[in-house]
Amino acid sequence: MKQQSGDASTNIQAQVVNVGVTPEEARNIAFDLYRANAYTLTQEAAQIATARAERLVDDLLTRLMEKNPRGIDSFREPGMQYALYTAQREYVRTGDDNLADLLVDILVARTIENNRNLMQIVLDEAIMIAPKLMPEQYDILTLVFLVRYTKHSMITNVRTFKKYIDIIIAPFVSNLTKESAACYQHLEYTGCCSIMSLMTHDIIEIFKETYQGIFVAGFMRDKFEDIINPNEVGDQLLIPCKNNPLLWQIDAMDNNEIETKAGDMGYEKGIIEQLKSLQISNLMSSGKIRIILEQNDYMKKLIEYWNDKPMHSMNLTTVGMAIAHANIRIKIQDDNIDLSDWIK
Repeated sequence: MKQQSGDASTNIQAQVVNVGVTPEEARNIAFDLYRANAYTLTQEAAQIATARAERLVDDLLTRLMEKNPRGIDSFREPGMQYALYTAQREYVRTGDDNLADLLVDILVARTIENNRNLMQIVLDEAIMIAPKLMPEQYDILTLVFLVRYTKHSMITNVRTFKKYIDIIIAPFVSNLTKESAACYQHLEYTGCCSIMSLMTHDIIEIFKETYQGIFVAGFMRDKFEDIINPNEVGDQLLIPCKNNPLLWQIDAMDNNEIETKAGDMGYEKGIIEQLKSLQISNLMSSGKIRIILEQNDYMKKLIEYWNDKPMHSMNLTTVGMAIAHANIRIKIQDDNIDLSDWIK
C-alpha cells in the first residue's frame, strides 16, 4: 500500500486481511443451520438427534482439514448449506454410521465444486439419494463400478491382479448376500442405475478385455515379424510373454495402449490393427482365466454372484458412480480413482 500527504501531516494506514471461515465458525454455521431447520422432537429424541448432527459436522470438519482446508469457506454459500443440512437431516433420521461416513465423503468433494457444473449437481443429488440405500447396495454399485468402469494401474501381471482382488475387490464382496430382485429394482428406482435385462456383461470377458496384457498365452516371434520388419524399432513393442517366457507378447495392457505406443512410433493404422489382432488372437481362453481367478475365494464368490444376479446387466448413472466412488474412498482409502474421469 502507498500513501502520500502534505507537510506536517501524519500518515495512518490500516489493512484488512480476510482469513476466511475458521473451523469454529464453520461448526457454528452448521449447528445454527441444523437448529433453525430441525423438526420439533421429544426431549429424548432431540438429544439423540443433536448428538448425531454434531457427530456428522465434527467428522466433516476433521476430513476437510485433512483433504481440503479451504473448503470450509464454502459453508457461507447457500448451495453448500442446503447440501449440509440435507446430510444432517438424513443422518439424524437414520442414525446409520455407514451413511454418515458416505455423506461426509461426498460433502468433502462438494466443497471443491464452487461453481455450478455437472459434478456439483451430481454430488448434490448423491447426498439426497444415498440415504435411500442400504450398505450392501453401496457395495453392489461399487463392484459394478470397479469391474465395468475402471482399470487399475497397479495391475501388471497375474500376481498383482490377485493382489488387486485382495486389496480392492474383497472389501466389497464380503458384504454380498442373497439380495432379492427388489434390491436391484430399488437401485433402478432411485436413479443409480439402469438394468438392461437383454444385455449381459460377462465378468470374465470384461477382465480379459481390460487386462488383456496379463492374460496373453503368447506367440512366436515370427508372427510379429510378419507384421513389422525386425530391423525396425518396432521390436521395442515386444516383451517376453508374462505367462510363458519361451513366447512373446505386445508390451501393452489393452488395445488403447497398443494404439498409443505404435502410433508414437509412426506406424500406420493398418499395422496397428494387425498388432491388436495378434495380441487378441493369442489370449488365454475364458475358461482358463476363470480357473486362475477362482483360485481366490473372494473372486469366486463375485463371479458366481455376478452371473446369478442383475449385476451383469447394470449400467451405472452418474449418481450411482458418485456413491460408488465415495464408498471406495471410505473402505479402502483409495484416492487414485478420480470421479472427474467419468463426470465432466
